[in-house]
Amino acid sequence: MKISEIFYTVDQNMQNMGSYVFGNMLPQELALQFDRTANKYLDGFLVPAQLGTLKGVDEIQIDVDTLRLLKIIDFPITLTSGVGALPDNYRNLLNDRSLVTSCGNPTIVPNRLFGDEDLYQILQNPFTKPRLLSPISRIYGNNIKVYTDNFVVPTVYIDYIRKPVSLIDLGLTFPNTYYDTGFMNYDYQEFPLQALQVIMDNMRDRLLELVESDRLPSAVQESQDFGKK
Repeated sequence: MKISEIFYTVDQNMQNMGSYVFGNMLPQELALQFDRTANKYLDGFLVPAQLGTLKGVDEIQIDVDTLRLLKIIDFPITLTSGVGALPDNYRNLLNDRSLVTSCGNPTIVPNRLFGDEDLYQILQNPFTKPRLLSPISRIYGNNIKVYTDNFVVPTVYIDYIRKPVSLIDLGLTFPNTYYDTGFMNYDYQEFPLQALQVIMDNMRDRLLELVESDRLPSAVQESQDFGKK
């Protein structure tokens, strides 16, 4: 869906609810609100389910489909002394695996990922420390580190969620920034259509909350004639 179509749809939805403030907002303001809404929507799908939660097949499949366009699978990272740089568009780790040599054969084995508070106790415990078929990985800064014990991991493979295209950054790449027709004609394909519809609805609600909410006494109240006489 083109950015112009996204903005038009949100504008129409707001007008259907009796609000005409959309036309008073600059494209960069709308781009900022869209980026924030898209990232909040994405965060909602990355929250782990509560222990004991029973989800139906349909609900699980919706979760899988919603993020399918942002998933990067089997991305290789070369390690130096057990440390490798994450890709520039990295956002959230899904899982990671190490390439090890077992009995003379290269084998890909899953890594174990632990919280920082448990890491050093685990590394010292002979029953939980890294083994050939179960290395331990850790994310810090823009790097991934794989802890090993008397074996070498040359490459780690990660599945991750990449950052969605930012409309704020995209607008700055065009000669006339956000007013350029190239920006408005950009085909935004970061989410499936059904997910994009939800994001547009959330953006509409957010804009209404910012300018008209009765729960925010300091919010700017719009008028139908925009103060003109």
